[in-house]
Amino acid sequence: MSYSYSGAMIGLIDETLANLPSSIPSNQVDIPGNKFTTPDNGYWSRLSFTTITSEQITPDWQRDEVIYAVDLFYPQDNGIIQQMNDAEALRSLLQNKKLGDASAHKAIINNLGNDGPWYHLQIQLTFTFEGQ
Repeated sequence: MSYSYSGAMIGLIDETLANLPSSIPSNQVDIPGNKFTTPDNGYWSRLSFTTITSEQITPDWQRDEVIYAVDLFYPQDNGIIQQMNDAEALRSLLQNKKLGDASAHKAIINNLGNDGPWYHLQIQLTFTFEGQ
């Protein structure tokens, strides 16, 4: 198996974009490395990656563990039920499966509360990828 951080990222991003809640337009997703302007109102999402560990197992084998976060921002006055349903659907879709070069594990939903004019939920997925 070849080692590809970008392959893992692309697999997770593609799967997320293909299954976004219908309330979030695809042009309202902040993707790493792309130009994005935070909207003044409405629904939007942010995708991010944070490396937890990176190990050189052998001279020819690398393993990384990474947290992938999908942040969902919904207008505060719209209630939380739809946002929780959307977050749960994305969590179920992403956890415990292989996506691209990534083996996804447990996903959790963090209720981060009010964030400016939005209510903020975060799906946090731990995944590993490894190879030569």
